[in-house]
Amino acid sequence: MKGNIVTADVATSADLEHTSAGAGNAAAQTPADLLADLRYGFNGEIVTPADPEYDGYRRHFNRRFDKHPALVLRPANTVDVVAAVRYARAADLEIAVSCGGTHPAGFSRTDGGVVVDLSLMRAVKVEPMEQTAWLQGGALGGDLYAEAGRHGLGGVMGWMRTTGVGGVNVHGGWGPLSPKLGWGVDTILEMEIVTADGEVLRLAPNENSELFWGARGAGGNFGIVTWVKQKLCRVPEKALIGTLMYTPEQGPDVLRLVDELVMTASEDMSMFVYSSVVPDEPAYPEALRGRHGFMVVVVHIGDRDQAVEELRPLREAYPPALDGVVERSLYDFTCEMDSFIVPCRQWYDFVEVEALTDDVIEAVTTSAQRMEELELTAELTLVAVGRGRDPEHPSALAVGNRPGAWLMMPDTFWEDEADDEKNIGWADEFMTTLSTCESHSDIGYGNVQSRPDVDRERRSFGEETWQRLVALKRQYDPENLFHLNHNIPPA
Repeated sequence: MKGNIVTADVATSADLEHTSAGAGNAAAQTPADLLADLRYGFNGEIVTPADPEYDGYRRHFNRRFDKHPALVLRPANTVDVVAAVRYARAADLEIAVSCGGTHPAGFSRTDGGVVVDLSLMRAVKVEPMEQTAWLQGGALGGDLYAEAGRHGLGGVMGWMRTTGVGGVNVHGGWGPLSPKLGWGVDTILEMEIVTADGEVLRLAPNENSELFWGARGAGGNFGIVTWVKQKLCRVPEKALIGTLMYTPEQGPDVLRLVDELVMTASEDMSMFVYSSVVPDEPAYPEALRGRHGFMVVVVHIGDRDQAVEELRPLREAYPPALDGVVERSLYDFTCEMDSFIVPCRQWYDFVEVEALTDDVIEAVTTSAQRMEELELTAELTLVAVGRGRDPEHPSALAVGNRPGAWLMMPDTFWEDEADDEKNIGWADEFMTTLSTCESHSDIGYGNVQSRPDVDRERRSFGEETWQRLVALKRQYDPENLFHLNHNIPPA
């Protein structure tokens, strides 16, 4: 294995020969034989329905899904992942892969199959001098922020501590440092992946380069990511971070000004906007209580005076009802973001619009008002791409390429199954309204799409990219072993 991966985790030929011992004569083995062979030499944990911890590991973050796998395999290293893949193939069991385990479509769980749970593989090894980090496939945003932060560094891994590198970053990944570093896929310098036949491959610009291109944007289709090398950047111990809260009446004008500001902002500043119903509590201004507000989230990692100056036009033109932008650490901020999303029934959707036109703003404000009327615990999240992407190494990622584009996401959370229709209906209504807008692009983003739709995936990638991805799927996973994802069928 080339690069800086710890050699103790690299699959040796002897290790791989052993893991294939049972697969070669699977036809002559019973399920009990296959499981016994798997147990021999497996360094991680094997959890069965008879184990007391089974229920905790089988449950999904999105409580809309209640699946019961035959086994939960918790590998400790790459060799274990190889063994897990080969076992699933030999036993003819469906395979689900869990990194952070929070995908809204429930891909990380299976009924009667095998869950490969990477939560024991969370190592982060920072190289401070070259400003990079190696992350195991189960590493979470909090692992990266904490370890990189010890060296005055940071990387891209979503906005919360619970998002996983093998899920969020391999399929996109937008975070507070994206204006400086790019999307998560743009920061990936090398990868290690276990393919459907149990082969361990190194992916880099100069090695398996076509798969390196496709795995960054559609990686779950081709194998299980076990290591990723990412680019980092300098982050101060404290930065100007927080939220500016605006009333419904201020919302449309604030959106228009934010749209202008992100096109000229420095790469030190990241902004996104969300609308949700503000709690009717004394901690909030009376003008916002119980109403849908518009919240502008700001992270500025540059000089404090520069940060204040870049925010001045927004603060002066539209004084917020509540100004919560203060100096704090980036890690503390991600801890706060975690509190917004907890295990419950959930629905997410996504579309990219080419510009924040008046009809888009009207769709947002109408849907936000409807959210308030329905008394939903929901968010409309709007992320401004700004000047678009200019990655050093092109990838298959379909979103975020157009300067001036905005990413639109209705997210809703609830407890009672009886409220499914009300919540999902609200999100669908917003998406339908957006589809009539002039700047609607129909480009989706798999990380936050609850409804699998192969035709939409194809349209999002574009035909040329889609055919390249199909060719990779045919080469590395012709039987579609890895199909619990926004799937690219091999045929």
